[in-house]
Amino acid sequence: MMFRAKEGDRIPEASRRRMPFFQSLAVAFAIALAFSAFIYVDYFALPHIAAVETLLALGAYYGLLAAPRRTVLQAGFLIGIFWFYWIGFSFRYYGMPWAMPLITLLFGVVYLLYFGVLALSEHPFIRAVLLFGLTFVAPMGFNWMVPELPLLHSYLGVETWQFALILIALAAVATLKTPLRFAALLLLAGAFAPAYTPPSPPPLKIKLAARKRPVIRPAAEPELHDLPSIYTRNKLS
Repeated sequence: MMFRAKEGDRIPEASRRRMPFFQSLAVAFAIALAFSAFIYVDYFALPHIAAVETLLALGAYYGLLAAPRRTVLQAGFLIGIFWFYWIGFSFRYYGMPWAMPLITLLFGVVYLLYFGVLALSEHPFIRAVLLFGLTFVAPMGFNWMVPELPLLHSYLGVETWQFALILIALAAVATLKTPLRFAALLLLAGAFAPAYTPPSPPPLKIKLAARKRPVIRPAAEPELHDLPSIYTRNKLS
């Protein structure tokens, strides 16, 4: 016997957030691509546009804070592939090209588990705390994943306190259900970091003059047949 929810019945939050697998995968792909865009802008030698990269970084963080659990796991898997696919390429030089896709999948699984920590809760503020905590995780003594890096070429800073402000602002937008929630984005002003402009070199004109330096050669060693005469001169003197 089937029961249908009557109008006015409260549908559980988990049911409302559930989405079909491929729709979830498409959202996860968008999150991972936004999180990794700065890498491929450098790879293809494209110009960095601060406004675009700011929006992509904010969209990626918001997705990680607000997406359903399964979507977060899928996004973590794809981020691991987008960031570390190249590590498997070195195995071709060891005569093991068959290991290349396995290494790529391995990194996908590792970062599925890494970002899977966020799937422990669906509350955006708890996820914000967990994502902030991941910035201090350094497996094997090396920080392979730096969640602040998508902000590198944006209008926002990459300092720890600036990253905390960004996560608080996005978690507030994802949690609050009133139009006033967008006022939390004003916190992003505190994370603003003007683009670094390298100083122009001083107007110095330096010319390297080519000079011929005399070559000083060591005195020749006396031959063996000259030794008696040298000894005689020293005795007479």
